[in-house]
Amino acid sequence: MSNTEHQSGVVNGNHSSISSGMWLLLFLELIVFGGMIIAFFAFRMLHTSDFMIASKQLSTLLGTLNTILLLTSSLTVALSASSLEGKRTSLAVFFQLASVLFGLFFLINKYYEYAVNSYFGFYPGAVELVKSPNGQSVFCWLYYLASGFHSLLVFIGIVVLGWITATTLKGKANTENSSSITSAVIFWNSLTVIGVLIFSVFYLIG
Repeated sequence: MSNTEHQSGVVNGNHSSISSGMWLLLFLELIVFGGMIIAFFAFRMLHTSDFMIASKQLSTLLGTLNTILLLTSSLTVALSASSLEGKRTSLAVFFQLASVLFGLFFLINKYYEYAVNSYFGFYPGAVELVKSPNGQSVFCWLYYLASGFHSLLVFIGIVVLGWITATTLKGKANTENSSSITSAVIFWNSLTVIGVLIFSVFYLIG
C-alpha cells in the first residue's frame, strides 16, 4: 500500500469515527433529555403551583435571546451545508464561522443568565431555595441539569463546527467526509430543537 493510500485510509477512518460519534451523541441526547422531560412533567403534576412560581425566577428575555441564537445558528449551519454542495467554499466558510459565533454567544449569554440566577439565589443548594417549598427546588435542579447538559453539548457542537470550518479552509470538505458533515449538521439542529424545548417547558409555564 502506498503512503497516499494509507493517509487516505486514515482520513476516511477519522471521518467515520466523527460521524459515529455524532450519532452516539444524538442517541445520548434522546435518552437523557427524554428522561428529564418525563421527570419534569411527572413532578409538575405533583407540584404544579411550585413549578409555576419557580419558572418566574427565570429570565424570559435571556431565554428568548438564546433561543433566537440557536435558531439563527441552525439557519447558518444549513446554509453552509448548502454552500458546500454548490462548491461555494468561501460562502460555506462564512456561514460556518457565523454558526460558531452564534454558538459562542449562546454560551456567553447562558453564563450570564446563570450569574443572574445565582445573584438572586436561584441555583441548586441556595439558602433561599432550601427555605422554599420542595417543588421549587426540584424545578431548579431539573432546569440546571437540562440546561447544563445542553450547554455542554453546544460546546461540543462548536468544536465540531470548528473542525468542519478548518476542513473547508483546507479544501478537504468533499464527498469523502460528507457523511461527517451531514451528521454534524443534524447534531447541531437537534441541539436547537432541544433548546426550544427547554425554553418552552421551563420558561413559559409561569
